[in-house]
Amino acid sequence: FWLKCTRLRACRGPLARAGQPAREDPRQPCVPRAPWPAMSEATATAMVCSLVLWIMNFVALLKSMDPNNHPAEDAKVGMTEEKKAQFKEKLLTEGGVNRWNRVCVNQQENFPLAMIVMWAALLSGGSSIAATMTWTFAGFTVFRFLFVVCYLKALSPWRSLCFMGGNICVFTSAVAGIYAAL
Repeated sequence: FWLKCTRLRACRGPLARAGQPAREDPRQPCVPRAPWPAMSEATATAMVCSLVLWIMNFVALLKSMDPNNHPAEDAKVGMTEEKKAQFKEKLLTEGGVNRWNRVCVNQQENFPLAMIVMWAALLSGGSSIAATMTWTFAGFTVFRFLFVVCYLKALSPWRSLCFMGGNICVFTSAVAGIYAAL
């Protein structure tokens, strides 16, 4: 529906938005435009940040794989007894904590609801909160990246501060979305 309305406003003479010229040649295809230019920048930033977060999650999933949890037929793809022994030895040298696994679990706990809240705020707020949403998406992504680095390097309390910074970005997004929706 939105796309259809945008096409009507952007392409037909009297129905075109103010300040936007109508099509000169009616045979030219109608190109839909974002209703708010600032919104398209915020949406692009949100998409880039979402992609970066997805990549971070995918890497954490791969790095946290425990070869001891694979069936015997996975030996064909490199999950050999040697790899299983190496993993156990590495786990013992790290104090019994698989840091990549902890990063992975933390991301699985945080990313879904954070992304829902932030995307809902962006979509409900429109251009009125586009700048805020650009900064909160970017901030959340940076804080989560720094959280991963701090967790892997055992940098406490920096890890906790990065975790809190990311959650402040989500909270700010939620408040901005509520404000814009009212």
